[in-house]
Amino acid sequence: MSFVPASVTVIGEGLGGEGEKCQNSVEICFDEVSFDYVLRHHQLVVVDFTAEWCRPCKRIAPDINRLAIFYTDKIKFVQVDVDRLKSVAHRYGIHNMPTFLFIENSKTVSIVEGADLERVKRHADRLVRYAKAARHQVEKRHVRNVTL
Repeated sequence: MSFVPASVTVIGEGLGGEGEKCQNSVEICFDEVSFDYVLRHHQLVVVDFTAEWCRPCKRIAPDINRLAIFYTDKIKFVQVDVDRLKSVAHRYGIHNMPTFLFIENSKTVSIVEGADLERVKRHADRLVRYAKAARHQVEKRHVRNVTL
C-alpha cells in the first residue's frame, strides 16, 4: 500500500478510479491529467514531490497537511509520488525528495528541496504575499483606467 497521509483528497486513478475524499487539505495525484487539472484551476499551488521509501517525506507529511489546512482558501497543496508519476517528476527535473514546487498561474516561482518546514512556510507566505500584491496592482490599474 502506498503512503497516504491523513487528511488528504485522493484524485485520479489509483484507488479504484475516482479515489476517496477526506478533509480537503492535500490532493494526491495519481495521473498527469489530474495534476494538470489542478494547475489549470488553481492560481497558487504547492507541489510536494515525495516517494513511499522517503523517510524525510513521511516525517514532514503531517506538518505539510497542517500547512495545507492553514492555507486552504489561498493555496492548493498537491502531493506527487515520483515513482508513480514519473512523467510529472521528469517534467520538473525532480531528483531529490522531498522537493516542494511553488507555482503561480502554472509557472514555477520557487523550489525548496529537503524536509525544511520553516523554508516551506516562508515560501508559502511569499507566494501568497506576491500574488496578493500582483492582484492589487491589477485592480489599481483597472481603477485608474476606468477613472480616466
